[in-house]
Order: sequence, then structure tokens, then C-alpha cells
Amino acid sequence: MRFPSIAAAVAGLLLIWRGISGASRVRPPTVPNPRRVAALGDSITADGRYLAQLATYLPPGSSTKVFGYSGQGVQAITSHLSEVLAWAPTDLIVLGGVNDLAAGRRFADTIAHLANLYETARAHGIRVIAVIPTPWAGHTYGADRQTETQVLAAGIRGLRPDVVIESRDMGDDRGRILPQYDGGDGLHPNGAGQRAIGNLISIAFK
Repeated sequence: MRFPSIAAAVAGLLLIWRGISGASRVRPPTVPNPRRVAALGDSITADGRYLAQLATYLPPGSSTKVFGYSGQGVQAITSHLSEVLAWAPTDLIVLGGVNDLAAGRRFADTIAHLANLYETARAHGIRVIAVIPTPWAGHTYGADRQTETQVLAAGIRGLRPDVVIESRDMGDDRGRILPQYDGGDGLHPNGAGQRAIGNLISIAFK
């Protein structure tokens, strides 16, 4: 899919989102201590190490749980939200979208599923922490999808989750994950990369 410009694409996506999200936004209450932090996403989340790193920053007595599903796009990930809600987290980290890009799925659909996920979580009083997909231009399927990746990132920001975690510093100026964070395929972070993600997310708990 080709876009006339990133700005135009994002504007279109946000109009779609506003159309599907007619309900008033619910501001979650102040998150109590200790925290219950859930991480929902694809294979990068399924790895589990970024959440383990984040746990070192959480208040005593906090708990964490990984809901990671390798190879799944946003719609499939969202289908597991009921499991997340049953665990009753105070905070929900969401990291996904790369599999949708790799599969060539419609941006409008991806953004709509993310919007539904965010709004459902917020309606349950959960703080939503959205992580911008980590750099992946060095991967086989990522080299020609940087415009689309930027559109997705802008769309996530435009949905206005409670916290947005930027991941661009993990990559170079061509959108490739830095060698010190690369697990070997240009997409999946190694141990240092996982710890870097956890460190980035920690700003949401300071």
C-alpha cells in the first residue's frame, strides 16, 4: 500500500478511529502501589525479559505477568484481552504491530484494533502504556516498510494512550536496530535489547 504522505495517512487513520470510538474516554484512577503490570504483545513480549527488567523498578510487592503471542498481529493479540482483564492489572503495556506490517494488513484495521484494545482497558480503569514498535529495518521484511512503520508509530501516538514509550533510540538513522541490541535477525532484541526496552518503559513508573 502506498501513501501520499505520512501526515495524510495518519490524519486518515485518526478520522477512522474517531469514528469507531464514539464513547467518552475514561481517565483511569490514580494507580495504587504496589503495581500489577501486564505486558501484552507478540514475540518480543513473549520473550519476557523486558518485563523482568522493568520489575526491578517497580515498588515492593508489585507483580508482573507476560501475555505474549509469537507471530500474532494486533487483532489476534487483542483476542487475548479477556485473559489480561481477568488478571486485573493496574497497568497494561502494549507492544505490537510489526507482524501486521509484515503481513501487509490494512492500517485502518490495525489502528482500529489498537483503539479498541486501549479503550477497553481504560474502561476497566487500567493505565495503558503503548510502546512504539522497535526498529526492524534490518529484518528481511522490514527493509521496505519504513514509511509504513512511521505511519503506524504516528497512528499509535494519535490514539493518545496514557503513556507512549518511544523506541527510536534503539535504532540507527535508517531504522535498523543497533548491533548491540540485535538478536541476530534485525528484529528481535537480544538480552541487552530486552533490558533496554525495560529501561525505557521504567519512565512510566517514576
